[in-house]
Formats: sequence, C-alpha cells, structure tokens
Amino acid sequence: MDDDELKEILINIEKDIYKGKSFSKVFNVLGFGETTSVLEIKNEKFKDIVLKRVPFFKNKKECEDYIYLHNFYVSEIQRLGLRVAKTSLIPIQLNNKWSIYIVQEKFKKEDVLSEIIKKSSSEKVWEYVKKVLDLSQNIFRESINRKDGCNMGFDMQVENWVVDGDGLIYFDTATPLVKKNGKEQLNLNVFFRSVWWPIGFVAEKILSPFLLSDYYDFRKSALDMIANLYKEEMGDIIKDIIKKANSYMKNLEWANYRPFSLLEVKLYYKQNVFVWETYLKGKK
Repeated sequence: MDDDELKEILINIEKDIYKGKSFSKVFNVLGFGETTSVLEIKNEKFKDIVLKRVPFFKNKKECEDYIYLHNFYVSEIQRLGLRVAKTSLIPIQLNNKWSIYIVQEKFKKEDVLSEIIKKSSSEKVWEYVKKVLDLSQNIFRESINRKDGCNMGFDMQVENWVVDGDGLIYFDTATPLVKKNGKEQLNLNVFFRSVWWPIGFVAEKILSPFLLSDYYDFRKSALDMIANLYKEEMGDIIKDIIKKANSYMKNLEWANYRPFSLLEVKLYYKQNVFVWETYLKGKK
C-alpha cells in the first residue's frame, strides 16, 4: 500500500468536505457508525482496506492524545488475548483542523459475526456469544485487579467481530475506552462536535457518562450485547440466550452476578435505540 498516495487522497477529501463538495467519485460510503463514517476508496490499489473517519480535532495535541490512547488501548486488549484487525492511523491537518483516518484491513461482510448468526441455530449463536464472553472477561477481570488506576472498557457487540476459522477478530477500535483513576481518558468532544449543538450538549453532559459506564462493567456490557441481538433480528432466541448466559455468569465469582431477565433486556434495548437514534439524527 502506498501511504503517501493514500494520504494525498485523504487530504483532497478533507478539502472537499470543508468546501461542502461531494466525494462520491473517490469513496463509497459503506456505513455510518455511532462514532465514525466507514469508507472505501474506489481504487484497485486500496481494495483491501477500509477507512473510518474520526472528526474533529481542534489542535495537534488533541490529535496526538487520541492516537496515543488508541494505540495504548489496542496494545492492551491484544496483550489480554484478543486478536485485533490490522490497524493504522493517519492524521490529516487542514486549515488548522485535524481529522484522523483509521485504516483497517477489509473483511467480507458475510464474515462479520452479526451476519453469520442470522443464519445460525440457537445453539450455534450461543457458541459465538460464549466465545465473545470468554475473550472479553479477561479485560474486565484485569481492570478489577490493576494497581495503576487504569480501567479498560469494552464493547462486546456481535457487529464488532469477524469470524476467522475457529477464532474471532475484533475491529471496533475507534472508541478506546480507558479510565485513569476514575476519569475518562477519551475526549468525547471529538465525536460530539459533529452533532447539532443542542443534542451534542445533552449527549456530552448527560448521556455519555451513562452510556459509556455500561462498557466498564462486565455484566452491563454483556447485557448490551444480548439486548442488541434484537437489532440483528434474533428476538426469537434471546430467551434461550439469556438462560444460558445466566448459567455462564453465575460461575464467575468476580463478576458480581445478578441474573438477566427478558424484561430487563427488552427495556435496555428500547432505551438504547432511543438514545442512539437521537444522537445519530443530530449528526451534521
């Protein structure tokens, strides 16, 4: 991959964005995530990568802080046993503003876990859910025992994984969740600047502490994953998944086990949908 050529393409795209021009001749938009836009370049040289654009950094320090936190987070979850998609970051400066493009290896849509489980039996779906729980619990268990005041959060959702043979690869690295002595290290303003200001203000001051706190708790992050199976149209098997997840969780002494209920899962999902739909509607 030609990094210089790629960076030149990205600089030109940033120029078009700031001028309000369309960049559809250069990029395909593959999707809009909760925090980033996912893009692919219409160029055979770059057919094996996807890009995630993280706006808007006010200055070089904000940009450097994000890069440091991202790389620290990735190295930590790798150390704790996760396979992470090949990832690099390219910062772009234009008109005294900065953006970062996260460059990742491209996977086939049909290999993403959220797609695979749609064609799987209830038993197979549970196998995948259990595998996610097995891989994720190392992150939360270590956070309890760390002596450096550093806590790691983690988003387990099935849409964040790719199935690779008998294993899973994690690729959602855009929101590195790290707390130091109880203080969130991720600068959330970076994401809220792209949202209509009344919604951004509410999201920053009220919703973000509530939303992100779930990802620092093993049970709540597991609840989030199970509840979002409704998003994958798996509602008919969630009751069975809850039963098996309760059996799994009660054997983890460190996890402060409390049984999931179907009502709790349904209410969590409805609340989650409302919050994120409100946020995404406010994006510029």
